[in-house]
Amino acid sequence: MPFSLNDIVVAISMIKRWESFRSKPYLCSAGVATIGYGTTVYPDGRRVTLEDAPINEVEAMVLLKHMLSSKYVPAVVRLCPELLADAMITGNWSRFSAIVDWVYNLGAGNLQISTLRRKIKEHKWDECDAEIRKWNKAAGMVLRGLTLRREDEVRVWNS
Repeated sequence: MPFSLNDIVVAISMIKRWESFRSKPYLCSAGVATIGYGTTVYPDGRRVTLEDAPINEVEAMVLLKHMLSSKYVPAVVRLCPELLADAMITGNWSRFSAIVDWVYNLGAGNLQISTLRRKIKEHKWDECDAEIRKWNKAAGMVLRGLTLRREDEVRVWNS
């Protein structure tokens, strides 16, 4: 990785705020066993189960950082290298961080098929706000929590 997780401290902060810490395994809204700050798979590749032992916040941070460095950040770099180049040239990691949070919540597959990705690849930065905001639904229904998270991502994108 040509940068460190310190460069995306804003993304880490956003993820922690929106995912919230849960010491015990639980089923997320998609029905997937989850622990900590949205972790679904341990570093050794085992999936989280509802029978797993509770963890503390330090362990949750280790899991979050592992997931970011092994899965989510590489996906953003692969799908939108323009964001990495922009951040490295300008020193402003806000756009990159906003999209890392977006992908952590929605998945790399959704970024890959999105108009948001196309706008990023075309450097149409001012059109990305509307594309970020579109992803506020689950099962076809607008969710307040997703709307607020998308607004937070737009705020960070524009900072």
